[in-house]
Amino acid sequence: MAPRGPGPGRERDRASTQEPKINSNNPVNFMAALENMAAAMQATAEALGQQINNNGNGERETQGPMTLATFLMVNPPKFKGPTNPIEADTWFQAMERALQAQLVPEEQCVEFATYLLTEEASHWWQGARRLLQQGNDPITWDAFQVEFYKKYFPNSARTAKELELLQLKQGAMSVSEYTDKFEELFRFSRMCQGAPGDFEE
Repeated sequence: MAPRGPGPGRERDRASTQEPKINSNNPVNFMAALENMAAAMQATAEALGQQINNNGNGERETQGPMTLATFLMVNPPKFKGPTNPIEADTWFQAMERALQAQLVPEEQCVEFATYLLTEEASHWWQGARRLLQQGNDPITWDAFQVEFYKKYFPNSARTAKELELLQLKQGAMSVSEYTDKFEELFRFSRMCQGAPGDFEE
């Protein structure tokens, strides 16, 4: 007895279980589908935004000013003092990134950063702060930066970096290595920064 093939009834049953397809030739159906997709995407974006607000910056903003204890939870680096100028600059750059990432208000930046100065650096800052706080005005981040670089990146080191920049040649370095070296020296050069008086001792 020959096997029975799929009859018309089975074809109808199978067709009824398939998901309806959007007919792109029908403008009404196509536009309705686009509107549904747009609404779904908007709802997803709003949900993600709400999640970020609940778990990240949004929640902290509703809690008022950033606290030192909260900032210390990201384990910002400490700085203890006498070191080579490159390490001092590395610490300062890392501190700026941490402050920016945590959205620390500018008026709290000096307080948070100087809390992480230890040993000799802490003693230095006690004296420098007394000199800067002659009046009632708070110490700005720019003022702290100038004093920090005066102390830990002296003119002698800057002059050496400027000379190294002027004499820099690619030699056996790859293009990438040469570019990295140039950018490092460029950052330290007073002439390239255009503000040699900022760090005068």
